[in-house]
Formats: sequence, structure tokens, C-alpha cells
Amino acid sequence: MAVRPHWKRVHAHLASAQDFRRDTMCRDGIEALLNGLGPGIRWNAPVLEIDSAGMAHVKPNGRGLLLSPSFFLQGGAAVLPSLPGRAGSSPVLIFPDRPGGHHCSLLGEGPSSASAASRLPQESLAALLGRTRAAILHALRDGCTNGELTEKLGITPGAVSQHTGTLRAAGLISTRRSGGGRVVHTVTALGRHLLRAGPDPAELCDVT
Repeated sequence: MAVRPHWKRVHAHLASAQDFRRDTMCRDGIEALLNGLGPGIRWNAPVLEIDSAGMAHVKPNGRGLLLSPSFFLQGGAAVLPSLPGRAGSSPVLIFPDRPGGHHCSLLGEGPSSASAASRLPQESLAALLGRTRAAILHALRDGCTNGELTEKLGITPGAVSQHTGTLRAAGLISTRRSGGGRVVHTVTALGRHLLRAGPDPAELCDVT
């Protein structure tokens, strides 16, 4: 009863936190990811050290490590030897991830603020970025190559390169090379925040 009215905003924050850390790992590597999980968590190869009362030694033994940001966890991080009800699965590192700065009142915002955001003009994102760049940002929500963007939006490869370069410089998308040598663009946490406040994707179909 206490959480349900705010769950969409809590879930959106946690999804953004996951996107941010995925982008950090792709851009800066696993060490930067692990060292950026918060105070008291540091990578001292080959051990991930966690300052927390009662913390025991956990050896993944090839099972990997599942990272789980928590909006409600107080104090330091916590480690579960495996997922509840799934013995032998990956250990889970749960670490606090709460909004800071002007987001501190996330749970205190009434429905009026959420509805006000949803009443933004449908052309707001296109007016800010330009219609083509806004369409590219929407198309990249699940990741795309240059060729896929060209096919989806009907624009030239040169235009795709120019617009993705601008979006990348603004911190709205990240670019990496896949195992097959393809260049793949994905939306960063900042870009996803912008998309959530922007227009419906259906409004951006015409990019001419």
C-alpha cells in the first residue's frame, strides 16, 4: 500500500541505474563498474571487497555475480550466496542506489507532478533535438547498427553518422563495436531519462 503509488517512478529509477552501469562497463570496463557501485565497495583484484557487518567470504566458482541496485536498502551492501529458491545460482550483490540531488523527493512527488510531465507537448523532444535525432534516439532504445537505422528511418548512412555523432557527444547514446565488428549504438541513462519525458514514438515516424 505504501509503495504501489510510487512504484512506476521507483522502477524507472532502478532501470536507469542498470542502464548507467551497463554503459559504464561497456565504455570503461569491469573494474570501473565494480569500483563505481558505491562507498565501501572496491575491486582489489582478484577480490571484490565489501565493507559490511557480518559479511562472509563468497566464492562464485565460475557462477558469475548478479548486481542488484536497491532503492530501499539502508547502510552498506549485502551479498546473497545465491538467488532465493535457486541453490547453485549466481551470488547476488545488493547495493543501495537512491536518487540524489533534486531527485531526493522521488517518493514525495504527488501524482500531479507525474501527470504534468505526461502533459508535455508532443513535439517537445523533436523541438529540442530535431525531428530526425529524436527519431534516432527512440529507435536506439533496444540498440541498432548504422545500417539498421538507415533502414528503419529511411535516411542516408552519412546522415546517420552525423546525427549519432551529435547524440553521442551530448551523452545521450553510447557506441561500441560488437564481437562481429559491427558498430552498435545504445541509449545511455541520460538519453532514457529524456525519452521518458518526451513524446510518443508514434509521433516521430515522419523524419522528413
